[in-house]
Amino acid sequence: MNEINLRTVDLNLLTVFKAIYDFGQVTKAAETLGLTQPAVSHALKRLRELFDDKLFTRVKARMVPTPLAHELSGPVGEILGRIQGLIGGGGAFDPAAAGRTVRIGMLDYGIGYFATRLVELLLDEAPGLTTDFRHTEAEAALAMVEDGELDIAIGPFGAVPGTCRKSLLVRDHCVVAVRAGHPVIKRKPTPEQFCRLGHVRFANLAGIDQQIDEQLAREGMVRRTVMVVPHFSSALFAVSTTDLITTITRGPAELYKEFLGLKLYASPFELPSNETSAIRHQRTADDPLIDWLWDKIHTVWN
Repeated sequence: MNEINLRTVDLNLLTVFKAIYDFGQVTKAAETLGLTQPAVSHALKRLRELFDDKLFTRVKARMVPTPLAHELSGPVGEILGRIQGLIGGGGAFDPAAAGRTVRIGMLDYGIGYFATRLVELLLDEAPGLTTDFRHTEAEAALAMVEDGELDIAIGPFGAVPGTCRKSLLVRDHCVVAVRAGHPVIKRKPTPEQFCRLGHVRFANLAGIDQQIDEQLAREGMVRRTVMVVPHFSSALFAVSTTDLITTITRGPAELYKEFLGLKLYASPFELPSNETSAIRHQRTADDPLIDWLWDKIHTVWN
């Protein structure tokens, strides 16, 4: 890239670059910036000339960043954040003065276990903040973070794209949950008992379910699934009033154990741990409120 005269550069182009990078669409970038779509398209043309690079390539409905655009995203976000800080007086972030809505996506266990604890903390430190909790499956939550519909998502995420940041919150082990007074399960179940009883499967533990079935297959055994449900709570309510059993992560099982009268036992099989992580988009890298909330989420969850 040739040396340029900064006096000829419109720094507003950087805000257009960041909006397209963050949202992956010219239309959404225009809506966010309060500009027309032709104005954003014209700015993108000037950016391409400035950096001598396409920066974004249209793939279906999305603008996919080039390697140079990925390289520029961090420095551009930092520059804009510093400018915003200078204009705002450069003062430290004050959560007590925050007055907006933040959107957090998670499964029902996270909402049941975590939402109230977080809100209690926020009421003390950021009373003007509204927290919009949304029940979302992991795959949908990741897409919503990428599209800007969620500020933070919490769940059993695997690999995430380079546009997102991921941080482990907890690593939890699985247990077998049954109702108190179950006529068969009085202690850790045997493989034979495990297979004989009807199972309630929780859809979001598909990977662990697959490993259980593979271990059973090696022993020439198969279990009987009678229900598949989308929520932790649904699985636990189902076993609390029947002789069915479920394999589920310990966290939600402990949450509902006393209320539903459940007994928890070790699985007859070696199972991997289930990881719950938080993710956020890189577009929030210079957002002091999301930085602050990110730290509070880790504090409360742990």
